Amino acid sequence: MTLENGKYANEWLEENRVLKYYFKNRANKFKLEYQDNFAIYSTKETDVPIYVFIKEDTRCVLHGVFKYIQHVEETDGSKWFELEKIDYYQTLHALTNQEYENDLDIKVKQSQISNGSARKERLKKAARKPDVVEVVTTQYKRNPDVIAEVLERANGYCEECKQEAPFKRAKDGTPYLEVHHVIPLAQGGEDSVENAVGLCPNCHRKAHYG
Repeated sequence: MTLENGKYANEWLEENRVLKYYFKNRANKFKLEYQDNFAIYSTKETDVPIYVFIKEDTRCVLHGVFKYIQHVEETDGSKWFELEKIDYYQTLHALTNQEYENDLDIKVKQSQISNGSARKERLKKAARKPDVVEVVTTQYKRNPDVIAEVLERANGYCEECKQEAPFKRAKDGTPYLEVHHVIPLAQGGEDSVENAVGLCPNCHRKAHYG
């Protein structure tokens, strides 16, 4: 779909959250029975998610998953849907931690590029206690000897920036470093001393996100 284009322009009623989307029409006849229109309308019974792609230059960008709220008829006979964005994880029975993090990252970027005053208004209305979402994760059974050997080799110093560990663990007073696999286990990397380094939290984050 496109925004702000033509006589019946689709538009945000609330930036990046509530969408005004006009019915498909033929010769200015906005019939609910038309296939595309009925497909959206029927989701109120089927709970099938509506994926909204918006054309940006030559690309179509996914703007999220939406649900049908209502449809409105104007005095000139035109009709449009009110669609509201829903949280991605509400459409899934089991969400991986990576999917949740990716979804959150998308929402943060959308918030950063949205109107600042609109964001402040949303914050005024936002719940201060967060909802709980259940995620599933795949965990590798790591060799404790590899972790111990790498920490001994690091000797309290980050093996990337060479700085001393930023603090000591409260439980035993040992330098706090995190053991990181150079080639991730998820990508076929070995759980070996040769494929692991002891990093400070800052360098560990950089290794993943830098």
